[in-house]
Amino acid sequence: MFVAACCFRVGHFGGRDSTNIMTVLKNKVETFEEKGIHLNIIESPFTIAMLTPIMKRSHQSTFSSEIVFVDSSGSCDQGGSSVTFLFGACKVGAVPLGCIIHQGQTENAYLAAFEALKVLLGNSGFGGTGCPAVFMTDDSLAERNALAAAFPASTLLLCIFHVCQALWRWLWDGKNAILLADRQFLMRLFRAVLFAKFVVECEEAWKGLEEDDVALKYPRFLAHLSTMWDRRKEWCLCFRGDLLTRGHNTNNFVEASIRVFKDIVLERCKAFNAAALVDFVGTVLEQYHQKRLLKYASARVTKPELQYRRFCHMAKNTKLQQMAPNVYHVTSSVDEDVVYQVHSDIEQCDCPFGQGGAFCKHLCAVHIQDGLHFKTLPSLSFEDRVNLAKLAMGTVDESFFLGITQDASVETDTPADFQMSMTYHDPAQNVTDSEMDMCSDDPNSMIGGNGSNTVGVRLMANFHRIASIADANPSAFMQKMITSLNQTLEKIETPQGIFDLCTSLAARRHSRVIRVQPTSVSRRKKRPGLTCGSKRIQAGRPANAESGKLSARKRKRCLSININSNKPNAKPHGSGH
Repeated sequence: MFVAACCFRVGHFGGRDSTNIMTVLKNKVETFEEKGIHLNIIESPFTIAMLTPIMKRSHQSTFSSEIVFVDSSGSCDQGGSSVTFLFGACKVGAVPLGCIIHQGQTENAYLAAFEALKVLLGNSGFGGTGCPAVFMTDDSLAERNALAAAFPASTLLLCIFHVCQALWRWLWDGKNAILLADRQFLMRLFRAVLFAKFVVECEEAWKGLEEDDVALKYPRFLAHLSTMWDRRKEWCLCFRGDLLTRGHNTNNFVEASIRVFKDIVLERCKAFNAAALVDFVGTVLEQYHQKRLLKYASARVTKPELQYRRFCHMAKNTKLQQMAPNVYHVTSSVDEDVVYQVHSDIEQCDCPFGQGGAFCKHLCAVHIQDGLHFKTLPSLSFEDRVNLAKLAMGTVDESFFLGITQDASVETDTPADFQMSMTYHDPAQNVTDSEMDMCSDDPNSMIGGNGSNTVGVRLMANFHRIASIADANPSAFMQKMITSLNQTLEKIETPQGIFDLCTSLAARRHSRVIRVQPTSVSRRKKRPGLTCGSKRIQAGRPANAESGKLSARKRKRCLSININSNKPNAKPHGSGH
C-alpha cells in the first residue's frame, strides 16, 4: 500500500524538486484549463500564478477595482513554498481574486509573483482597470515594495491591527527598556493619533504625544514613532477619507481566509509539494467558496438582513432635509446640532463612519425616506442574489431566486423584507385615528383609562402588525395558523380566559427541554459536576471541570483586551505565517 501511494503521489504531483513539479504541471495544463483553471508557470524564479473560475468572474465585478487585501503564508507544503492570496470585499465578505505560489518572501520573489498574475489577468483584471484603487497589507516591506513596483497607480495602506500589534510588542520588548507602568499609557497616546477623525485632530494628538512628560522619558520610543509618523498616510485613519475603502481598515478578510485554507482545505497538514497545493486551491478551496456564495444567494444566511435592520433602528433617531437633487443634510442621532451631508449619487456620507464609501445610518435614513436603493445596502436584493449565484456558478436560472409572490417580469432592487422590517420601529403607527377613538369610548377601559392607554395601544398595534404580516404572506400554512388563532381568540369571553391564554403561552415557552424520568434526576445527584435538571450528559472523556482538574490558563490573543490589561499579546501562529 505504501509503495502504491508513493507511485500515485509521484505520478500525479512529481517530486519535491522544482524541475519535477514544473514538468508535472505543464503536462496537466490542458486538464486544468478544461476545468476553467488557468496557470502561469515560471521556472526561474519558481512561480505559479493561478486563477480559478470564481477568481476570474470576480475580476468582472466592480468591487475588485476598489480595495484588495493581500497576505502571504508559509508552512503550506513540505517544500517550503509560500502562498500569496488576493481577496476582494463584497456584501457577503471576502471573495478570492488570485493565488500565487512561489519560493521565498523576498522582494524579487514577490515582484515575479505579481507580474505573473498580471500576465494571467491581461487587460480585464480588477474590473478592467488593470489595478485596484487600494491595496491593504500588513507591514511586510518586501511585499509592499513589490506591490508598489507592479501596481504603481494603486495606493498602499497598512492594516491598523498589525500596526497596533507591532507597537505593543515593541513596548514589551525588554531591550527597549519601557517600564511596565508606562506601556499602557504610551499605547493610548499612539491610539489617539491613529484613530483621530480629522487631520487637525491627528496633528494635535501627535504634538501632545511629543510633549508628554511620560513619552519624553523614552527618547528611543519617540525616535521609533518618528519613523512611523513619516508614513502616517499609510496608517492614520483621518487620511483615508478620500479613498474607497468601504470602511475596511484591517486585513482581517485575508487573514481569516488563510486560516480557512489551512484549517478546512489543508486540514492542518502540509501538502506534498507545490503541485499538490495547486490541486487543493483549484478543487477544495474553489468548492468552499462556491458553497459559501450559494448560501447567501439562497438566503440561507440571515446576517445581511440583521445588519440592515440594525441600521434602520439607528436611523430612526435622525432627521434629514433635502438640500439639492442629490444632496441631503442628516442630523446626528446623538446631537441634533451636528449635521452630516449625504450625496446620494455617489452613495457617500461625510460622517467618520461613512468616509471611504461605507454604508452608515445617515445613508440608511435617506434610503428609508426616499426609497433609494444603494449598492452598499447590507441586505441582499434579488439582483444581489443573482449576481452572487453567477459569481459562484457562472450561469444560473434567475427565476429560481424570485420570491413566491414576486413576478419575473417586474424588476425590483428594494429588499423584499423592507416594509415588514420598518413596521417594527413604531408599532403604534399602524393604528388609525378612528380605531383610537373607538378604543377610548369607555373611560374605564384599559385603552381609554388614565395611565394605561399605552398598554392598549401596544396591544392593538401588535394585532395589526400580525395581521399585516399574515396578509403579506398568503400561504396555505399561514391561513391555517391564523384560522386556528382566530378560533382560540373567539372562545375568550371573560378576563379569566385572557389569563388562561397568557398562562398557556408562558408554559409553552418554558417547555422546550426534553424532560427525563424522575428517577434519573436522583441518579444525577450522585455524579459530581452534574446538575439535577434535564441537560444532556457529556459523553466520552470527562471534562477537566468534572474530573476535578484545572486546565492551564492560556494567554489571550485579543489585542484590545491585552492592552487594557497591560499584558503581552499572544502569537496566534508560528514564524511561518
